[in-house]
Amino acid sequence: MFQHLCARILSLESAITDILCIVFSLVIIEIILKGSVDPIMIGQSIASRFSTGIVLGVFFGLLWLSILKKIVKSPYSYMLTLAVVLLAYALSKFLGGSGSLCSLLFGIVLGNEREIYRIFRMEKPPPSGTVIDAGLKRFESEIAFLLRTFFFVYMGLIVSIGDIKTIMVGVILSLTLLLSRFAAVKIATARCSELADERPIMSVMLTRGLAAAVLATLPMQYAAENPAKSLPSTSTLQFGLF
Repeated sequence: MFQHLCARILSLESAITDILCIVFSLVIIEIILKGSVDPIMIGQSIASRFSTGIVLGVFFGLLWLSILKKIVKSPYSYMLTLAVVLLAYALSKFLGGSGSLCSLLFGIVLGNEREIYRIFRMEKPPPSGTVIDAGLKRFESEIAFLLRTFFFVYMGLIVSIGDIKTIMVGVILSLTLLLSRFAAVKIATARCSELADERPIMSVMLTRGLAAAVLATLPMQYAAENPAKSLPSTSTLQFGLF
């Protein structure tokens, strides 16, 4: 039981970490490109990304949940769900929001459909009362695994290990994250005796999702578009984020 609780906590942490990584990394890159620090601009940018992502994620989640009840038995309903997620992500990014946060809220709405039906007093689909079955969850899990596999192969192709100094900086960053995590886990679970046996696992699990790998390629992309600006190297971020 406690193992499942630990797994859920780590999964949620990974999702939240991805969102924070994306939002704050983009804000930092914008600051570097503009060459100045404006606290008001930073606050507005962060608030805009979070608020837009949350609103669109909940909206698309509720909308698709009501539609999915009518087409759940139709062919390609799984693929349509994936298409709606991509649409919500793209629209959130287009409006200046966080696409990852939008997708997370979309998934939370679908994953907690029983509570959503009760809160909004929506009509439950007969006969099981749910439309998100094990098949849909397995399909989405396999799609995510496929994307991760191809992307990590891509990361291996573009990473450069010729600069020892860059590798050392990345290793130092990784060790710093690992050491700080031991203290963070101990503080976070200080009043939770149920997770006492799971602390070693939680301490060594640096729950970096795929977003960290994607962000590692951004400096190279922005550096190519803005050659006059100095951005951290891709290799440094790759080793540090992993």
